[in-house]
Amino acid sequence: MRDPRARTLEAYMRVVAESLPQVFLLEHVHGIAYTGKKEGFTYLLTLTDQINR
Repeated sequence: MRDPRARTLEAYMRVVAESLPQVFLLEHVHGIAYTGKKEGFTYLLTLTDQINR
């Protein structure tokens, strides 16, 4: 998540959190869940869980 490209993911999830849509769609991009390097995917799951609460 230290990669500057991760800012796009952070911004997207901020919009989701602020708008609280019933559903959201996020394209699975290459590398979001590499084996042994899943912090981006884990970040998405954690934020989605927090938003749903």
